[in-house]
Amino acid sequence: MDLLVTAFYLSTLSYYLGVLLKAIPIPVYGLKKLANTLIIDGVYSAVIAFSFRIILWIVEYFSILLGVDWESYTGWVLTRFNELLAMIGFLKILGSVLSRSGLSFISTGLVSPLASHLTTVSTTIIVLYTASMVINRLKETLIALGIMLHAVPFRLTRSVGAVVISVSIVFSIAAPLMPVFVEKVSQETPPMPYDQGEVYSASLFFKDMFNNPVGFGVVEGYGSSGDLIYRYLVNEKGLVYKSLYSGGFPRFEHTLVFGFADKHYMVVFNPSRHVVDGMVNASLKLPDAASLGVNRVLFFNCGVEPLAQARSGNSTVVIVEARDSCSVEAFLQSGDEAVILVNGSIIEGGVSVSWSGLSLWKTVFEIPSGVSNITVVAWFKGYGKPLVDERFFTESLVDFSLLEPESFIYWVSLAIVDLMILPLVYTAMLVTVSLAVARLLGGASPRVVKLLTGV
Repeated sequence: MDLLVTAFYLSTLSYYLGVLLKAIPIPVYGLKKLANTLIIDGVYSAVIAFSFRIILWIVEYFSILLGVDWESYTGWVLTRFNELLAMIGFLKILGSVLSRSGLSFISTGLVSPLASHLTTVSTTIIVLYTASMVINRLKETLIALGIMLHAVPFRLTRSVGAVVISVSIVFSIAAPLMPVFVEKVSQETPPMPYDQGEVYSASLFFKDMFNNPVGFGVVEGYGSSGDLIYRYLVNEKGLVYKSLYSGGFPRFEHTLVFGFADKHYMVVFNPSRHVVDGMVNASLKLPDAASLGVNRVLFFNCGVEPLAQARSGNSTVVIVEARDSCSVEAFLQSGDEAVILVNGSIIEGGVSVSWSGLSLWKTVFEIPSGVSNITVVAWFKGYGKPLVDERFFTESLVDFSLLEPESFIYWVSLAIVDLMILPLVYTAMLVTVSLAVARLLGGASPRVVKLLTGV
């Protein structure tokens, strides 16, 4: 607000300076032209200052319209960064083995340059992500600062202010769409060491009956003959993202199983029905589960109608309607202090169970037919991550041999294109759009363009 008030005062100063110069009884054309410019700039800057909330609304509107999801963008970056670290580590180990085996010329001439390139790629993707996150989190302050700079009299900092405003707007809206751009362009790359026609990238979101994320489960896929074709860990936000390089996802119809502790959900899943921009993007609902938090879930062993869920402090209230009486299994993480009430009656008892390295507390109780109010008052002690031996779908498809180093070169080359070149191209596109928006704001001069582009 201080920045906006300052911007308004500066615009007022420009206006009155223009009026003052116009009133001077000196018939100098250049002076009168400067006076007109100051008056117009003062009015224009004041309008922009009063449009601050409208600008923020435009950013929010287009973000919703384009489906901007910063959490998915963060997950994509972290997944790709972990892939790069794994590849760099593997190349380092391979280089060490080759050096000790008397094949140091291969290590220094091939493996080390590839590892160095991947290090540059990982640095690039993290820098771009960090810059985008900083701009998004500080967009209100940056836009206000840009408006203030835009309002400085005599256009001393108008170009800088316009660029700050435009960059804040464009990157806040478009930066999280980078994964879509990369995935779309990557579809046109030549075949990888496995048949790329059999693999999708996939983003799966698992939610409960109230559309809350169900964190830390395990999703498995089984082929027509009942053989396991993949196993992935669902993260704490209920998401699974797998690119062509981090495991992939089958294109054919198969049986998908979601598991948490001793509960399993099975569905015949056809990926082609959920393809958006060349990637599987699906939300799968657990119709008889209510998530209380990560590793804390209520499972209803009957069909229930979800009515309401509310959280206040340490208390979570779940209201459902059941046709018949049925049992409910409540899973909490060991170490939690919790009290479960059903229609005001305290539920006691429970057993300790272990699942994938996690220690859980399981309580089974009954709810009657009709509407039931289940209240869980709990003090959660953080959450643990299950230990899951993931199995990548692409493992059985990769045609790779240490005797064929061109596979290494090809794989790393694709990583460099996807994770450095394409993000840089996309960033350059956003910078170009930002400069165009800055020109609309009346502030991008050729000098600023040369400064930013180096041309």
